[in-house]
Amino acid sequence: MVQKNKRAWMTGQLYTAWVRELDRKFAREKRKVLLFVDNCPAHPVVKDLKSITVNFFPPNATSYVQPMDQGVIHCCKLYYRKHLIERKLAAMDKKQEFNINLAMAMSWLRRAWGKVKKDTIEKCFRKAGFINSEMTDDHTETADVTDADDLLDDLPLCELKKSFNGQYPRGIR
Repeated sequence: MVQKNKRAWMTGQLYTAWVRELDRKFAREKRKVLLFVDNCPAHPVVKDLKSITVNFFPPNATSYVQPMDQGVIHCCKLYYRKHLIERKLAAMDKKQEFNINLAMAMSWLRRAWGKVKKDTIEKCFRKAGFINSEMTDDHTETADVTDADDLLDDLPLCELKKSFNGQYPRGIR
């Protein structure tokens, strides 16, 4: 389901429609789902759900208990930025202007999300308290390498800084 708001903000109406549509989908699939959401005003209580139980995070706790805030978003951004850098450097090598449009940015974001490792997501859920360490296998528990570690070794940051010369592509900061 794709809907929009002029200001690009989530609204209570959009959220309610999304949760209800998700609930119908899960009901058709005969699934029971526990959905965790933050307690912002755009997330009202949605009554009479059949397949979804919504659990709200406590106030001011989202950054501690939200798995996405524990490193998943960071890794996705790193993959996105890596691709951005590669494209910028390729354009520089070809002496071409470097521009990004919304469709390109969305495509790159989708690609970046697809590269985030399962282990990274599991670690972030564990860090947020969702996964009991007794429930995981030894490989996941002891893995030290994360997406961020891998990417930081790859990024030619000095080259990037030189290449932009303080002028970023429109919309990128």
